[in-house]
Amino acid sequence: MKETAKIADSCLKCGFCLNACPVYKELREEIVSPRGKLRQIKAFTAGELPSDKIIRKVLKNCLMCGSCFKNCPSSLATPHAIQKLREELFGKYGHDFIKRGMKYVLSNNKTRALSALWARIVYNNFRDSLPFDLPAGALTVKNMPLLAQPLKAVDFKNNGNKKVFYFAGCVDKYVFGDTGRCAARVLDKLGYDVMISEDEKCCGIPLIISGDIKAVKKNAEANIELLTRQYYDYIVFTCPTCLTAFKEKYYDIFKEDGVFKNKLAELEPKLIEITGLIAKEKKLPQLLGAAGVKVTYHDPCHMVNSLDTVKEPREIIKALPGVEYVEMNPELAASCCGSGGFYHVYFPETALKLGLKKVKNIKKTGAEIVLTACPACKLQIAGSLKRAGSDVKTMHIIELLDRYLK
Repeated sequence: MKETAKIADSCLKCGFCLNACPVYKELREEIVSPRGKLRQIKAFTAGELPSDKIIRKVLKNCLMCGSCFKNCPSSLATPHAIQKLREELFGKYGHDFIKRGMKYVLSNNKTRALSALWARIVYNNFRDSLPFDLPAGALTVKNMPLLAQPLKAVDFKNNGNKKVFYFAGCVDKYVFGDTGRCAARVLDKLGYDVMISEDEKCCGIPLIISGDIKAVKKNAEANIELLTRQYYDYIVFTCPTCLTAFKEKYYDIFKEDGVFKNKLAELEPKLIEITGLIAKEKKLPQLLGAAGVKVTYHDPCHMVNSLDTVKEPREIIKALPGVEYVEMNPELAASCCGSGGFYHVYFPETALKLGLKKVKNIKKTGAEIVLTACPACKLQIAGSLKRAGSDVKTMHIIELLDRYLK
């Protein structure tokens, strides 16, 4: 609590965060701004709030995108303060029904795989035949993409090439399995020996940002043990949120556990987002065929605000012969699509507005394809475009690269 109170006390109330916060820019309510949240946190830690009801709702109304921290002149760790108070409130109130279900599914690989199987069978067979539509967070059932076949385990060929462990994450493993297969093919074509493991567990980000740190610890330990079991040159991610879990959140989980903290530190230099790895490939332009397509790019929040990976995706896109790239984001700053973990479930109206605002910006570019580097953003943007009646396609960068890589 002292750490949280100190962050709240340090706010200069300058208002720079207001122009960066997607929630505040949409609602224009001071209480949901980062500055407003810090005022609520300060009042809570001082025991000045009559009940927890308001602050619980205020803290939930946050995308945890990190834009406030990125744009704060004092580098005030507002997301960290929100996270810590969420942990305290979770200890007091626990999960609601939705997150209890999420915890059950994500904490066990068997339930995760079985849930994905049933979702794919039911949803893929009945989506288009439904006589009515149903809400699904900010989207609707009929605007959600069909679920691809899950990504299967792949073992090393031991061909002498650099060894890469591909950490797919839940979405690219069970929802967008085609993205995972594209990633494996691209890495193979670039001369990497790729492993995909069925023992990979959920990184735990949805539970972490809900305040349930203890539930994630077993998964985090299992993932670290898996990745330190043998040698890898790189551990590659197509989901920047999963990578953020390893680079940021796990350090907080193991801050008092010297063994796992040291193991995590050993892994740190090998952890890399896939566009960051591919952008290093000097031979890439010689391996690419002509694309002949007009594209734009959406910056995921974690790519910009947590991983500082901005130029690499653009370098890859521009390396494609015949691609006409139209910049949607001249400021090169994160502009949230509205997904934000489970934010779109609890605040669907705000998430929908953010999604449709993104659609408007995409349409302005005249692009045929909008590229991104995050599966959650891909899901939100694809659904928002379909809901708006647009025929613009949404792809992960690695999918386009796979299409034109010889």
